[in-house]
This record gives sequence, structure tokens and C-alpha cells, in this order.
Amino acid sequence: MTNNFRKAYYGSLGVQVVEIKPSVESALSGDELDLEKLSKLCLWVRIPHSYRSTVWKVLLGVLPTYKITWEFAEKQRKEQYDDLKKTIAFAFPNKYPTKEIRDEEITPEILIQMMIIYYLSKFPTKMIKISDYQVNKAYLSMAKAFLEICDNNAIDAFWNITFFFRLLAIAQDDMSWIFEEEMVQQPTLISDVIVLDKLIHSREPSLWRHFQKLNVQLDNIYAKWTQSCYAQILPNHCLERIWDIMIGGSQTILIYIALGIITSCKNELKNITSSNEVEGVLNKQMNYLDFNIVTTKSIYLWERSHPGFVSNHPIE
Repeated sequence: MTNNFRKAYYGSLGVQVVEIKPSVESALSGDELDLEKLSKLCLWVRIPHSYRSTVWKVLLGVLPTYKITWEFAEKQRKEQYDDLKKTIAFAFPNKYPTKEIRDEEITPEILIQMMIIYYLSKFPTKMIKISDYQVNKAYLSMAKAFLEICDNNAIDAFWNITFFFRLLAIAQDDMSWIFEEEMVQQPTLISDVIVLDKLIHSREPSLWRHFQKLNVQLDNIYAKWTQSCYAQILPNHCLERIWDIMIGGSQTILIYIALGIITSCKNELKNITSSNEVEGVLNKQMNYLDFNIVTTKSIYLWERSHPGFVSNHPIE
């Protein structure tokens, strides 16, 4: 199907189509980048892999919008990154006797330890002995995903995940949870679960009624899934699409991913006889789910619930 034919076809259906690569290249081409334009692209199309790290760094605030300053900004970030690496090396003298950590030695655990030290400098009253700090498993999953998504560029991965956590903290209006070693209830959890409950009621009323009958509570399940922003569950190619949307400015996508997983397991969930069975059934069924389909379906529902729908159909 030719580009012009596809444009005409989708146009006849009243669907706006975005040519992804040219749109992203155009958004990155100016001397001063338009954050609103980049945000919209993250919300409504899948950012090509080769541009993702750069787009994320600009939107997260790692890089300024003026491209002429990028070289200086990258140099400053590199110096900060190197200082944090040295701090980790000094904190673990037995592990790093040379007091040096090479970039190829950077692990997800080290990334999170560096991030914790970075944020401790912003909270002088917060005291953590980094050598005793047990890294939250959810954060480790996220760090692993960021490293892989950034093609094992440890500097890009570090700054992207560090500022991604800042984005989450702004949305939660609270940063204290970042320092916790175990799962904590984030401030927006209750409101998110209320929305999730309403969506299940709307999309799958019979499942919702079954949940009501058994007094099923989704708080703990949703908290476990979203603490890692699904990094403990979904493959990277799905996470990229979800995190694009989050970095673009909408964290409500997390609710729709939960909706997609739960409704994909609806038949099995309708057979449970106790609320205690829910998590076990979901964990078992997730081994058989096609997460690409679940993610696509969830994003489709999210798109339809938001104004300014733009088709994700790429034109090659």
C-alpha cells in the first residue's frame, strides 16, 4: 500500500495519520526544540528507537531545549556522573579496591545507588548509609530496562532513569518514597484504583460484579505492578511505548495497562471463588499473555479516552 493511498484511506475514515520518523526528525531539527511538540509525539506515536534516548533527555530535563548548549550540558552531566561513580566506589572499598568503576561494569544496582546518592544531595536531612542500602527490586527492574533501552549507554541510562523518577515524584507530589527499600503506597494509588474499578465496571460489567460479590481489592496488585512502571512484567518493547506516553505527560496510561491485563484474564478471573485467588490467577495467566497485544489494546483504550486522538498507524 503506497504512502499516498494509505493517507487517503485513513483520511476517508476520519483518522489523522502521523508519519513518525519525519515528524520526529522535524521536531528535533530546530535550534530551540518545542517541548509541546515533542510531548505530543511521545503521547500519540511510538518514538523510533534511534531517537528515543534524545527525546527522553530533552523532555525529562536532562538536556536543555537549546541545542547549541547540548555539548556543554552533556559535559556537565558526564562530570556529575563520574563523581557519583567515585562515591559508589568509595562506599564499597572491598568491591572496588582501585576506587574506580568502569562504564562497562555499571549494573542496574549501581545505577540505583548512584540515583539515591544524587537525590540525597537534594535532601540534606535524609540519612542513608549507602553501603547498607538494599536496592528495591522494582527499581532494579526499571534500571535494567533503562540500560537496555539506552543500548547499554550507562550515562544516558543513569540520567534518564534519575529524571524519570523525578517525573514520578512530581506527579506524586512526594519524593520520600524513592528512598524506601520496600514497596510503599504511593499517594495517587487510591485514586488510580478508583479509576481502574470504574473502567472495569464500564468495560467488563460481569467481571466487575463478580469482583464486588467477592469483595476483591486491587490495591496491592496495582501497587506491585506500577511501582516498577511494569518493568517487572512487560518486555522492553512494550515498556518503551508506555514510558513514551508517561514522559509525554500522561501517567494515566498505567491504569489502562492494568485494565488490559485484568480484562485479558477475565475468563479465568470469573471462575475464582475467593478474593485471595486473584493475584495467583493473574500471575499464572500472565505467563500465557501476548503482552504486545495487551499493550496495544491498552494504549488504544487510553487513546480513545483522551481528546486529540491520533492514529498510531505508521507510514513507512
